[in-house]
This record gives sequence, C-alpha cells and structure tokens, in this order.
Amino acid sequence: MSCILLSDEHLSALAQKLAIHAAKGCLSARGEVFKYDVRTPAGLSEIGQILRAANGRAYDARYGDADIPAFELVSVPASLLHSVQILKACDCYEYQASDDSDYPRSLAAAIIARIRYHAMSTLPGYADAAWTIDCTTAGF
Repeated sequence: MSCILLSDEHLSALAQKLAIHAAKGCLSARGEVFKYDVRTPAGLSEIGQILRAANGRAYDARYGDADIPAFELVSVPASLLHSVQILKACDCYEYQASDDSDYPRSLAAAIIARIRYHAMSTLPGYADAAWTIDCTTAGF
C-alpha cells in the first residue's frame, strides 16, 4: 500500500461539493460536535485544512517526518464536481487517509461521509428508488 499527499484541487473539489449540498451543518467526531459553514472562502478553507491534516497524518505514518504543505483553496471547475467524480474522489481520499489509525473516528472521515451522502443522493434515479426492497417494490 502507498500514500500520496492529495492536491489542493482534490481537497478543494471535495469542500466545494459540500458547499453545494450542505453549506451549513454539524458533524460529530470522537464525541465532539463541529459546526461548519462553507458559504465563505474561510469556511471552505477550514474544511480543506481538516482534510489535508488527516491526509498528512496518514502520509507521515507511512513515510515518517513528512513536510506537509499548508492547504490553499483553489477554484475547481463545476465540470469536475459531478457526483460520480466526487464519489471517486471520496474513495481516493479515504485510501490516502487510511494509514492514519484515527481516521475512521476523525472529523475528516465525518466530512467525507457527508460529502459521499450528498453525492450519492443526487445520482439520477436515487430520489425515485424504493427505500426498502420487498415483494411489493421488487416487482414480484
């Protein structure tokens, strides 16, 4: 297994997707509540910094004593923010953060889960799909 430091563009795209669907909210991690507001560049940067820190901890755990650059928010074209691309970006992020043993309980993991939920819920057909599957919904 390897680990890379993800680009500012990658992390900015994730933060921007959160802004599109859940601009304000609360997340819980390790028993603490984190309130976020990504309607401003400062709020987007805060999310990006949290994601960079977890990715950096994983990189450092893998390679040791890494010089982790500060996160810088960049504008990502809307064409790269479609749900399928964001779901793939979430998978990539989780792979790159997985060397941090705290990641599953981290604020970064909660942020990625929120982004993933909103990306999935906007896929074509998702809203119309049955909530449960049984004989009446499965066409039996």
